Amino acid sequence: MNLTDRAYREAIKVLESCAKPSGFYASGLPGGYEATWARDSMITSLGASLVGEKFKSVFGKSLKLLARHQSASGQIPNAVGSYNTERRSDITFNSIDSTLWYIIGHFAYHNSYKDSSLLRQYAKSINRAFRDTHIRNANIISLALLAISSGIGYYYLREVDYPLVVHFTEIGGIDFLGTKTDVWSILISSGAILIINTLLSAFFYDRVRFFSYLLSYFNLIFITLILISISVIISNN
Repeated sequence: MNLTDRAYREAIKVLESCAKPSGFYASGLPGGYEATWARDSMITSLGASLVGEKFKSVFGKSLKLLARHQSASGQIPNAVGSYNTERRSDITFNSIDSTLWYIIGHFAYHNSYKDSSLLRQYAKSINRAFRDTHIRNANIISLALLAISSGIGYYYLREVDYPLVVHFTEIGGIDFLGTKTDVWSILISSGAILIINTLLSAFFYDRVRFFSYLLSYFNLIFITLILISISVIISNN
């Protein structure tokens, strides 16, 4: 037996020792990393998928385990289980590439086994993995706060026909007067900014994700300040 054949057989033995009922462990040794790690299990599965269908079931179980513990925002855990026999089983989200490996794993499973059953079964999970919900939630909350601001403004100012105190200081007194039109202009301008930033956030999501998060959370902070401003104007009048 030449060295290449021997290495091939030994590699299969390693895969067999790492194959567990829940999926591929990061270690096949007793007391080793007794957990399914997204990165390790998917890289292992890429090689395992080259050995016919011997490890198809374990590959699929690894994907199912990761999907079962996917976070509400779409992130895939980097590890599910305990790394040794003394530690209780846990789920951690301590890496940025676990979600990417999960997506790659689904593609590899389908491509290697010509089996699309998991793609169909976990289509929603895969879609959530592509786009987390933090940004969407921030924009939805911003929109809700703008609606609340508009509702408050309309309810309290609908019958006002006199100048409004928009700003004053304790020392200088009233230094800016306005009308209902000015209040509605503030709200309309805020809505326009919210829409533009939301569109830009979607545009940058797959390009520069930092900007996408920045714009979304700016929306949330900005609209919160608008709500406070409208409340102050109402309280002053």
